Amino acid sequence: MEKIVAASEGLNFKIGNDVALKVIETLGHAPHHLCYYEPLSEGIFTGDAAGVYIDEIEVIVPTTPPPFRLDIALSSLEKLANLKPKVLYYTHFGVAHSALEKLEAYSGRLKLWAKITRQAIKNGENFEAIRKRIFENDEAVGKAREYIKAHRGVLGEAVLDESLEGFIGYLKEFGETVSA
Repeated sequence: MEKIVAASEGLNFKIGNDVALKVIETLGHAPHHLCYYEPLSEGIFTGDAAGVYIDEIEVIVPTTPPPFRLDIALSSLEKLANLKPKVLYYTHFGVAHSALEKLEAYSGRLKLWAKITRQAIKNGENFEAIRKRIFENDEAVGKAREYIKAHRGVLGEAVLDESLEGFIGYLKEFGETVSA
């Protein structure tokens, strides 16, 4: 048990061969989420804080299941961007070398989903109607949906539904705390 260390914001630890990782708390996707900054490559191991990156089609898919917190997730993305990373090591499906561009794109995607979902909730629309709006208005996610259909087993479409459930839950509980 003496080798188990509870990770927390700012903790640095060496993993060998002059490689060290710095812990970055990135709450929002989940209340316990952490990312790891690696200074030699100026890279970040993103976990799910920066979405799922499908490198074959250059698309980032939201990973926002309940209990999702949009306000905190956006702050976490800003925290990651402030590190000025050169590369993102996504947990799912790829490495991206235009790190700041990817973080900005993901932040924009989250804001777009919030705007669409907020309006649909105000209109009294159900889950299926909101889902349809997302697919119609988010070109990248529509592209990802087609990729998912063509590559069964890579990523289930349920990920998109779970992410939308996170947005709906967040907006119903917290309302207008973040504007898109």
